Amino acid sequence: MLIVFIMITITACKPDDPQKVELPIETFDVVGEIKLLQWSPDGTRLAGGGHINQLAVWDVKSGKELFSYEFSDVWLSDICWTNDGSQLIAAFESGELVVWNSSTGEILHRISENVEFWNKSKAYTAVACSPSNSLVATGQAGGNFLIWDSSNWQKKPIQVETHETMINNIVWTSDGAKVAEEHYGYLNLWQLSESDYVVVQEMHPVSGEKLAFSPDGMFLLQAGTLFRSIHKWNVVTEEQSHIFWWGLATMYVSGVNVGIGWDKTGQFFATAEDNGRISLWENATDERLYFLRTPRHITSMAWSPIENVLAMGGRHEIMLIDISDLVEKTH
Repeated sequence: MLIVFIMITITACKPDDPQKVELPIETFDVVGEIKLLQWSPDGTRLAGGGHINQLAVWDVKSGKELFSYEFSDVWLSDICWTNDGSQLIAAFESGELVVWNSSTGEILHRISENVEFWNKSKAYTAVACSPSNSLVATGQAGGNFLIWDSSNWQKKPIQVETHETMINNIVWTSDGAKVAEEHYGYLNLWQLSESDYVVVQEMHPVSGEKLAFSPDGMFLLQAGTLFRSIHKWNVVTEEQSHIFWWGLATMYVSGVNVGIGWDKTGQFFATAEDNGRISLWENATDERLYFLRTPRHITSMAWSPIENVLAMGGRHEIMLIDISDLVEKTH
């Protein structure tokens, strides 16, 4: 496994305090284009892969591949780690949920919906693991929204809702008390009430193809690929902030959003574009604090749950940037 270090230039975007900072990027080689990327809960491993070739798990410190799973003629829709990091779950458009022992790479469960070529309603399009308990939420092309228990995969899942349109995104609050699902521009926020899930908030339109809750569950970030839009929804007041927006004429030359993530304190969030640009934002002011420009193509991004380290997927590589110094400069 090849691990190298290169230097990039990071330019502060405050007009009254322009500055340039050089930070090293640590990279290690991987197979394919990393469209999906997820940190393990303890921040020691990364899981990622492309939609059409391979899913793998790597040790972050060494860059060593711990195990991989190759597939063909199917589409990998989404991945997630269970809250204790013991299981890795992948959702496939073929109608399969595959569950691995994340330490050994052993397949523990394989749940198949037997999707037919002419009927894709059972195809899995999204999966999200609760950060605080064993629950796992899945979405399907036919609009089925299900809640599973990863401690007992033999147990029948809860059928929370069936929409008329495909579920594109699912995200939990960090305490596992609420889960949001987006279907065709509509977002429902669900909460467990006694023995059933009920909608506590609805939002339309949702412009983001990437969703991420702040650690306290108060804000929901939405990052869209079309127009490079970034919006922030205050879940308590239901107010929405338009943080950033580019018109249609500029999207072809400026890049599209491929990832969003929060730091563990909720004071900052980051966004990444496929043209190598990364922005660090302050949550309190919605101000862009730093503008990072890498010489690499970016296909995904995730913020470490324990450190101020950004992981970015690319073409045949994963990149790691420690932004601790930048975060400290803002205090």
